[in-house]
This record gives sequence, structure tokens and C-alpha cells, in this order.
Amino acid sequence: MKKILLATTLATLLSGCQLIDQIQGQSQKPSKIEETPEQTEMFNKLDAQFERIKKAGTEIEFNGGKYIKQTKAVKGEVPRFISVAASVDRANRKSITSETFYLKDLSIEPTLTTRYINENKKVCDLQTLNSGDTPYYACDGKDFQRFIFVANKDKNILSFRSLKAYQQKPTDTEEKAIVKGLMNYPFDTISR
Repeated sequence: MKKILLATTLATLLSGCQLIDQIQGQSQKPSKIEETPEQTEMFNKLDAQFERIKKAGTEIEFNGGKYIKQTKAVKGEVPRFISVAASVDRANRKSITSETFYLKDLSIEPTLTTRYINENKKVCDLQTLNSGDTPYYACDGKDFQRFIFVANKDKNILSFRSLKAYQQKPTDTEEKAIVKGLMNYPFDTISR
């Protein structure tokens, strides 16, 4: 009986689709947004970056999406770990960047935060927003749809985590979930 009901339902749906085709005169084609040459070039660079990360990276999950992540230690004035994670989904390219500092001197935390904010203000007009009790920064850009970053501090660890969405701008609900995901993103370390 269930099979007969299923077959009848499918036949009805199919005839409904055919009726719509007859009314419209032709089959509906999915809409496609044309890419500019600049976007195509940028997407090719992102794909090349993804392939480099994929060679030495590990697969992680972030907000339900799969990413390939690579972490490196950076020596310098203030040593830190930097990680980049590129989304596996090439139809909706995103990248997550994390800079994690293990501070010996906590007094430099405001300086590092100000420097990070000022560097990113050069890229886009950062706005200070809130997701519940969590302050975060976000902006739209020329080369990307949305940039979202949070500063997370735990004892002597300071971490700047950001997500760039290149093709689809997140909805308000998705943005709030991204902020929560960035706050819960694990601190970078390299096991030896």
C-alpha cells in the first residue's frame, strides 16, 4: 500500500513539474552568478593555497563544515603559533586564521590587540559588534564577502581567530554561530 501511495505521489509531482514547464514555455535553469576575472584569479589563488595546506595539514570540523588545517610556529619579537584552515567546500570558500600567543609578559596584551585591529582596519572598515556577551569585529570587503574576528584570552594565552567568507555572506544567525565557533576554536600548539 505504501509503494502505491509513493508511486502516486511521485507521478503527481512529476505532472506538476511538467505543467509548470508548459506554462513557462521552457525548463527552469538554475541561476548562476557570473564571476569577474578578478574573482576567478582570487579563487584560483585560494585553490592553490588549499592544495598547499592539504599536503601537510590535518582535517578538522568547524560549524559543521570540513576544513584542512596547518599550524606553524613563528619566531620573532613575540613568538606565536599561526594556523590556517581552508574549507574543503570549493563552492563556498572560507578560511580560518588563528594567531596564538603564549605570553610571558601579560602587559603586552593590549598592544598586540591594538596592532591586530589596526592591521585589519587597513583591509576593511571593521565594526565592533556583540554576540550575546561576546564582543567581535566584522566587516565586508572588496576581495571577500565577510571578515569576522574575535580575541580570546585565557590566563597567559591570547588568540586572535578570524574567518573570511569569500563567496557567500553569512546570515546573522550563521555569523553568531561563527563567533561562538571561533571562541571555542582550540588554542594552537604543535606536538613534538
